Amino acid sequence: MREQLSDYARWQESTGDASSNIGWEWENIFPHFVRQENNQILAGFAHGTEEPLSVSNIGNICEMSNIFVKTLCRLQLEMVSDAVQLRYSLTQYDQIRIYQYRQR
Repeated sequence: MREQLSDYARWQESTGDASSNIGWEWENIFPHFVRQENNQILAGFAHGTEEPLSVSNIGNICEMSNIFVKTLCRLQLEMVSDAVQLRYSLTQYDQIRIYQYRQR
């Protein structure tokens, strides 16, 4: 999981990297995630497709997870297909998704 943008800002501040050009800020860390990923389903600015770490949807989703997601949708939360791109474009986290995993 890539965490929230605000986490990187806190880490940057707590490590004293706020005054340097290289550190924990998201713009410096994000390209490393993309360079490592071999996403089997998603592509675009937030996902690599030819790198060593395989990422894909979970193969078997338990029924309780499906019930939970359907319940949240009934409460007017939006189901999204790509939580990674969502995370970098919004400040409110009121959408839902079943996350992908690194797996073989």
